[in-house]
Amino acid sequence: MYELPFPEQSFDTITLDRVLSEAQLPAAVLKEAACLLRPAGRLMVIEDYDRLERAGAAAKQVPQRNALAMLRAWLQAAGLDCRRLRPVETGSQHLILAVGRLQGHLHAAA
Repeated sequence: MYELPFPEQSFDTITLDRVLSEAQLPAAVLKEAACLLRPAGRLMVIEDYDRLERAGAAAKQVPQRNALAMLRAWLQAAGLDCRRLRPVETGSQHLILAVGRLQGHLHAAA
């Protein structure tokens, strides 16, 4: 998940479904995904809010922030503009849905 066997700019869309809370280096996962996106590509993140917050606190990634702020900071550090970031209640889980686009390519595709 940190060094995937694909050339840079291989994908229009990448989806990460509950990966970051399991990763030792979640920011590095997002950087790798950003490298694999084509210009104007989208990264979609689905994450368990509670698990991500616990993982961030345990790793002391950004202890003063909640999971939403932590994810936004990681997306920005990976060179992605956070287009959407929202919590979603499913009844049994608290999820975060996020969409990021490569910075500088916001108007290239709708």
